[in-house]
Amino acid sequence: MGDLSWGTHLCQFYHQHDDLVESVVPYLAAGLDQNEACLWILDEIMDIGKARELLAQRIRGYDKFARRGQIRVVSAQEWYFDPGFNGKKLIAKMEKVVEAVSLKKMDGVRVAGGIHKIARRQWDSWGAYEETVGRLLPGMKAMALCTYSLVNCPVTQISKVIACHHKTFLKKGCSWEVVEK
Repeated sequence: MGDLSWGTHLCQFYHQHDDLVESVVPYLAAGLDQNEACLWILDEIMDIGKARELLAQRIRGYDKFARRGQIRVVSAQEWYFDPGFNGKKLIAKMEKVVEAVSLKKMDGVRVAGGIHKIARRQWDSWGAYEETVGRLLPGMKAMALCTYSLVNCPVTQISKVIACHHKTFLKKGCSWEVVEK
């Protein structure tokens, strides 16, 4: 993904579980190495226990980071939909995370989050949320990688999702292509 600066709003479209892991794990590992708090909002494609196990296998010192609270893995259901989807509440929740991180003497927040499947009736409110995140992130010591399943993202929404992000990563064959805004 290259060098990333605060306020960067990234997007990744993935075909399968391995594509998701191939980008999210190094993204989070880089954040941990740079004294950032990391949050993985895990979509339904993988359970939390499996994700933590995978992180422990691939990130040196993962257990230490987890004990210090420097990395958290939460379900998309818990983060985005408890008690129901509300973009304004999600923005406030993210702002609180950024505030808490600065109190813990960490350098910023790195989020990776996605939803495997979004109900058709929720796309408009989800798109408004993504646009808001894209406007607010540049003023925060935070960055986000939003992940979308190509299998479950309607073709009509792909261009809208790309428009909300600074950079978008798409896998073609064995390599990743980057679409920049």
